[in-house]
Amino acid sequence: MNTQGFAIGLMAAAIAGQVWGNTDPVAATATDGQDSMETVQVWATRVKSSSVYLGETQIVTRQADHLSELMRDIPGVDIGGTHSVNQRINIRGLDDRNLNITIDGARQNNYLFHHMGNLLVNPDILRSVDVDVGANSVLAGALGGAVRFETKSAADLLQGASFGARAQLGYNTNAASSGSLTAYGKLTDNTDLLGYINQIDRRNFKDGNGTEILGNDGRQMNGLVKFGVDLNPDHRLTLTYDRYDDRGDYTPRPDMGVATNSSISGDVLFDTEFGRQTLNLGYRGALGDAGELVINGYQARYTLWRDEENLYGTGEVEGRADNTGVVLLATQDLHWGLDHALTLGAEWNDYQTEYIEEGAALGAESQDARAIYLQDRLSLTDSVFLTPGVRYDQIRNDSVNGNETYGDWSFALAAEWHLTQGLQLLASSTEVFKAPELTEVLVGAGFGKPANPDLKAEQARNDQIGVQFSRDAILGADQFTAGFNLFRTHIDNAIQYSTRTGDSNVGKVDIDGGELSLVYAVGQFNALFTYARSRSDTHGQTASGTLEREVGDSVGLELAYTLAEWDLVWTSRLIEDEPSQDKPGYDIHNVSLRWQPAAIDGLYLVAGVDNIFNAQYTSHASRVGESNHPRFGHLVLNDYEPGRNVKLTASYSF
Repeated sequence: MNTQGFAIGLMAAAIAGQVWGNTDPVAATATDGQDSMETVQVWATRVKSSSVYLGETQIVTRQADHLSELMRDIPGVDIGGTHSVNQRINIRGLDDRNLNITIDGARQNNYLFHHMGNLLVNPDILRSVDVDVGANSVLAGALGGAVRFETKSAADLLQGASFGARAQLGYNTNAASSGSLTAYGKLTDNTDLLGYINQIDRRNFKDGNGTEILGNDGRQMNGLVKFGVDLNPDHRLTLTYDRYDDRGDYTPRPDMGVATNSSISGDVLFDTEFGRQTLNLGYRGALGDAGELVINGYQARYTLWRDEENLYGTGEVEGRADNTGVVLLATQDLHWGLDHALTLGAEWNDYQTEYIEEGAALGAESQDARAIYLQDRLSLTDSVFLTPGVRYDQIRNDSVNGNETYGDWSFALAAEWHLTQGLQLLASSTEVFKAPELTEVLVGAGFGKPANPDLKAEQARNDQIGVQFSRDAILGADQFTAGFNLFRTHIDNAIQYSTRTGDSNVGKVDIDGGELSLVYAVGQFNALFTYARSRSDTHGQTASGTLEREVGDSVGLELAYTLAEWDLVWTSRLIEDEPSQDKPGYDIHNVSLRWQPAAIDGLYLVAGVDNIFNAQYTSHASRVGESNHPRFGHLVLNDYEPGRNVKLTASYSF
């Protein structure tokens, strides 16, 4: 059976049935990505997280040129890595290989090389970021939760106009410059088009001690074309092509600091290209009077190419990772004795990897993953809600470990109790099933790796309790909100992946912790305080007894003051020591000022300073500490963050 053809046909049939089978228009026109968020008023990114409670109407708006600026203030979340090719999302100590990550619905999960990140995301073009901190429903199907990126579209930006454009220039003193051009408009009454191109030129930055961090000199380019068509007032199709290329002279191990790379390979740099191309066909439409259907069909290719002749003598090597798939998600409100909010989903993803050395294909693996899931939010009373969920995953791996099929059911149950207006208690328990991963690509995609045909899938459960509070006109504030939760994640049959000794099940992992958020808003002033704590126990699997990327305890504070023409934002983060892994604590402070001159409509000027006090520090989600390598000896791993960085950005829109 042609699985890919079947999936595409299923997607087309579902769309056609909705477009022609539902002829009653709804009051609101469906637009690309339209939801409870209002039209984007400025060039910014909306950030929403399950670990920050902002009440019913608030949502945080960010303006960022780096993924860490969008997400590091979310409790329970950090971004590891300083290099452009080494951005790693970390949730509660679990990295992006344990998350469900999508861009415009297209799955981005892959594993190219352990010394680099697995994502290429440009925050400048993002409309929104929606983060599920932890596995709290059957929808994500991942151990650590989900991150959903959505890019901007012409429908977001036109605001009643027929055409618009935007130009932006940016300069960072430590040490980068950037520019972007965007044009968008209506082609006909029911079609629109957006074109976007962005370029960032990076040089070797300096850390807080003034040390130049070699191997960062490169260029990143991102281009996006998004075409939208309103099939009728409540059904919309979008076709998106998104390309990201990163090329430069980079160190052999971009996730490690200068000291480690110098100890192992001296001043050797590799000509490196890391790229992504994504093609996405999306549909969003009304489903009856109280429902919605969203379908995405996509193909995402990641490629990593390096010339390793000057160190290893292997010449040009290349790794490829392709994700092709379809995701269907339907929601429907019904009344069968009780009020039901149903969510039904189905997914198919085909993951293909290949390793090429000097033009010869040496290794290749594949994974076919399918899932179907259903959850129902039941209104037992006006104040008590119960949400059961069920999910089935089936994964077929064709890898060095053999042709194996893994499958199992997962169940979830969540409860909400609204004690009074603005006060609610939450509890949930969610099972997660994860099949073994394929081999990382740039070390052979299975070529030469010992096999383990007895490898078992990982089984996990996340238990969580929490409380949320929101009240207007209290404690002198126009609005005050608070959110607090405690969680425990338990993983059985945890897998240790090794290209030298083969993969093996090594036992269990426990992660315990919690997150707290407080929002205080009065007039033009807003304050956000956050706290996160996580403690892991690998039961002897690691030398420290904890997860390698565990962040530990963190405190965040954001103060914002907004007026008609300008706004001022101050952020601070305090990270406590993590002695079990020799991770010293640190505190970082940033400030930014945005000015929109009333005399020049469409002009925005942004000035900011990151790391105001020029601290020397390493994120706990990055490589940090010291180690004794059996081959290279004593190594200082610290991937130091940039020191003080003054940033200036000017943009003009019309």
